[in-house]
Amino acid sequence: MDRKLLNYEADSGRDLYNNRVANNKGPIKRKAVDDNDDSAIAINNFFPEARTEHRAEAERVNTQSDTGALLGYSSGSAWVDDSQEFNIDINFTGDWSEQLQEAFITAADTLSSIITEDIPDVLNFFGETVDDIVIEASLASIDGIGGVLGQASPTYVRSDSYLPVAASMQFDSADALGYSDSGLWDDIVLHEMLHSLGFGALWETMGLIDTLYDAQGNIDYRFNGESANQALGELYPEFDDALGVKVESDGEEGTVAGHWDEEAYNSELMTGYLNETGNVLSAVTIASLEDMGYQTTWGDLLTG
Repeated sequence: MDRKLLNYEADSGRDLYNNRVANNKGPIKRKAVDDNDDSAIAINNFFPEARTEHRAEAERVNTQSDTGALLGYSSGSAWVDDSQEFNIDINFTGDWSEQLQEAFITAADTLSSIITEDIPDVLNFFGETVDDIVIEASLASIDGIGGVLGQASPTYVRSDSYLPVAASMQFDSADALGYSDSGLWDDIVLHEMLHSLGFGALWETMGLIDTLYDAQGNIDYRFNGESANQALGELYPEFDDALGVKVESDGEEGTVAGHWDEEAYNSELMTGYLNETGNVLSAVTIASLEDMGYQTTWGDLLTG
């Protein structure tokens, strides 16, 4: 089975069809949202428009355009108050089809079922209250088929927990439909949405990654979160050497230190490579969200 590379990085990388993919792993700097609220921190990123354009709640929740495509979507249950669950608000811009948007809906609802508790609201974020994260999802012409597939990154994080307030996911309209037709679009969107929640992108900031060295002096990155390591011992006991979950230590910037190690966990969705089929979102990834500060189904199972 072929394994295709899926990078995310600040400058360039190679995705699963050798397309360039961009994402942010740069430094985080404090920047007050306005004079009244400094509870969010801006991340240096490729999406300055995402810092200033946030539609009103009524415009972004499950609203529909004349073509039938959604202008916005809010994940979670209609029967549960937003304060009691984790919601992902998605704003769609560009010429989206219902077919392409369905992957975002599925990914957002999947993550809302995995993350089981609300996280603190951010008040007065450009005049709005954010519960729990806003993702700007844009589809636009970037550079044609075979070039840049897309870009995904948190754009603002909470100043206390570093959990993202806002993120941006941008894809090239020339490439997206081909990925949908190939059957990989759902996996790509879920993979990138997990990065938007901070997977990989915020590990260093949160103190969750250790830099070790093997006997030959090669870098050996490890994820040190307690929950993920407990899940590792149950799911991949052959790789549980008490040093931490193996993180990708090879490849270009953007793959390295931001994904699980491909050699060890090659069918896991959050390695830097996607298989043609059989990509699995494992308990190790879910538990790593717990280590980042989200309450998840993994933590709920442990506490009973």
